[in-house]
Amino acid sequence: MKTILVLTDFSDAATNAALYAAALTHHLEISRLILYHSYELKPPVQTAVPVLEPADVERFYKDSMENLALLKDKLRSFTNERTVIETLADDRHLIIASESIGAQQQVGLLVMGVTGKSRLEQVLIGSNTITVAKESTIPVLLVPREVRFEKIRRIVFACDLKKVSTSTPVKQISSLLHQLDAKLLVLNVDTEDQEHFTPDTITEQTVLHQLWDKERPEYHYTNADNIAKGITQFALKHDVQLVIAVPKQYGFFESLFHSSMTKKLTFEISVPLLLVKERPD
Repeated sequence: MKTILVLTDFSDAATNAALYAAALTHHLEISRLILYHSYELKPPVQTAVPVLEPADVERFYKDSMENLALLKDKLRSFTNERTVIETLADDRHLIIASESIGAQQQVGLLVMGVTGKSRLEQVLIGSNTITVAKESTIPVLLVPREVRFEKIRRIVFACDLKKVSTSTPVKQISSLLHQLDAKLLVLNVDTEDQEHFTPDTITEQTVLHQLWDKERPEYHYTNADNIAKGITQFALKHDVQLVIAVPKQYGFFESLFHSSMTKKLTFEISVPLLLVKERPD
């Protein structure tokens, strides 16, 4: 993880996330911090053939780069002096741009801000957050607007007990743990309406220990009426600075990418949430 990509719309939530990313550069070996803004253009009047004047395109680009320059100046004093801050802006759709930049610039972490204070902000920011978190192949760090950076001492890995050995990105998470010198807590949240034990439960628990015991984690099992509530309560109780989750197409976290559950987890959780993709079988 040498490069962090920060997506910004210049909102308070996005600026806070950028400040968080800047602080991270002191604790991770980050050589570049890229600030990106998408000014995805739409013609002011719907026509049969949408047309934007070159002057409009130039103005959007100029305004975006000026705002990025201001943000860069704000972040400079919070960023590791060895980290280079770069700025990019264009009119691509956010997910297309983030994936393209991620591949071209070898981005190891994508950072976005989230907020729950305003219903309008939830619609505008939340929809982009959900889309990027769902589609991105890069690990995505979601930073609540109210969160200020503090040294990451305790990390929760929220997991399920399905396909443990084939889906868990152990090396990726372990590398982050070692860089941050943080304590790992492994958490399984079981919803009240789930069947608590199946014939595979003991086998999956055994594999879970085989994967993580070398990190000397704490193992926790809890019940809650929904995933977001269980994770949030646990994080608050155990003084956690970061939650890691592995969203899956099927299984324990399948509801994470249903709109209502994603918003609930994103906007109610009071610590940053890192979403990493499961390993392919």
